Amino acid sequence: MKLLKMVFIAGGGNFGARALKVAKEANVPSLVADISYSCHAREHVNGLGYDVVNEAMKAINEQSSRLVIMDAREALWKLMEAGLMPFIIVPAVPNHFAADVVRSIMEKKGVNVKGVDRQEFLHVVKRLPKSVICSIDFDRSRVVTSYMPKDELCKVPCNEPIICPKTKKVRLTPMYEMLQRAFSGICDGLVLQSHFLGEDVGGFYGKDFARALKVAMSCQGTLAIGTACRCHGVLDLLSLL
Repeated sequence: MKLLKMVFIAGGGNFGARALKVAKEANVPSLVADISYSCHAREHVNGLGYDVVNEAMKAINEQSSRLVIMDAREALWKLMEAGLMPFIIVPAVPNHFAADVVRSIMEKKGVNVKGVDRQEFLHVVKRLPKSVICSIDFDRSRVVTSYMPKDELCKVPCNEPIICPKTKKVRLTPMYEMLQRAFSGICDGLVLQSHFLGEDVGGFYGKDFARALKVAMSCQGTLAIGTACRCHGVLDLLSLL
């Protein structure tokens, strides 16, 4: 699979527009995918279209920013079908983009994907410190975690130092490692590390997502897919049948 030297931004809302601004300030080609023609990012791109591969090539060849009118999950899948993978992927849509894309791709391949048994899910969740658990969704088998207390907000921008600039607490174990350990020895999976790009924008490497998808393709049973930076994370457990 060929890595494209560009930023793929899943969603053109306010957060997607901020990610687009960061990419443009760094002079990095970018492609925003959104289902809405009138999304917030539209006024900040150099052009738009409906063919994701064509728009990606335009962004790279013209060193520009483009908008493709398409569901972000479908757009990433279409790029992968063409043998292409963005260097950086920025999730800027509700829910857990990485897990949602894996679910969508596996279903396209005829795999029955659903949440796991409640007890199996709790077996993983109980391996996490209670202090970092923000929310648990049993229907989706999803847990959201954070070192930041629920009634506090992060100072932004933040480059994720070991000592939190807000709480002054030491975070020796990055959240991406904590989530990985939670399901280690229980099921297959991968936690995608989110890297700080600028302001309050982060994204994971396309090559890491390709690895996660490879794990999913070879999995028969329970699969864990997570996305996390040093401080915050989300983990989904999927049953692949």
